[in-house]
Amino acid sequence: MFTATNIVLNNIIEDRTTYAQRGEAYGVSKILLSFEFVFTLHLMKEIMGITNVLCQALQQQSQDILNAMHIVSTSKLLLQQLRDGGWCNFLANVKDFCEKHEIEVPNMSAQYIFGRGRSRQPNVTVEHHYRIDVFLTTIDSQIQELNSRFSEQTIELLTLSCALDPKDNFKSFNIEEISKLIEKFYPLDFLSNELNILKFQLQHYQHDIPNHLKGIDGGLRVPEEAELRRRAAEEEEEGMKGVWRREEAEGSDRSDGQCGHGDVRAEEEGDSNDDDES
Repeated sequence: MFTATNIVLNNIIEDRTTYAQRGEAYGVSKILLSFEFVFTLHLMKEIMGITNVLCQALQQQSQDILNAMHIVSTSKLLLQQLRDGGWCNFLANVKDFCEKHEIEVPNMSAQYIFGRGRSRQPNVTVEHHYRIDVFLTTIDSQIQELNSRFSEQTIELLTLSCALDPKDNFKSFNIEEISKLIEKFYPLDFLSNELNILKFQLQHYQHDIPNHLKGIDGGLRVPEEAELRRRAAEEEEEGMKGVWRREEAEGSDRSDGQCGHGDVRAEEEGDSNDDDES
């Protein structure tokens, strides 16, 4: 792609009749064949190669939360490894690319000249500029962005919440993780004795799950959505106190007003039906 772009720019420089077109193409070609551009291009390639896997995973609606959180962790790890030990190999690849395309590589030990005024920064070499000001700074900003969007607390919350996932016949159902989820993130919603009672209720529920999965040719399948909602409501009445609904509604507050809204809608529908009959 780099070579093809360079060929197109050279053709424009040679074939276009207007001075403006030739001048614009020449300016772009000069930037394209600079060490700074090649360095930036390779850095983008490295970072986007790592984060693209996470982006693709988050865009898939069928992606399970637990796997996505694992990819978040591995993305942070790979970026940190690139930051701490990837400079030498990265710089070598950039230099090889420049030599292949006959692009001048600056003396890394020389003093760095900054800006159009060509001012020199004391005690700042070319290598220091590209390694500290560009390479490390860019990677640090990406790591900081991931940490702000996916903090350790958020990852733990989503990971523990996977224990409530009904997928694959409640394969991820885990009493210890559900208890840890409640103790760490919803301590005010349960008294200590209620939490103890809940643990026993979860044990009953774990063994009761197969009885509510409908068999097909001797196998099992996940019950329909209506059945899941009914079971979640029953568990809430027995002591779950909204844990299951919190998983579905992503932390929405429990409110008696919701029932009130439902009654109002029911009354409105009833009045509407009466008007239709009349």
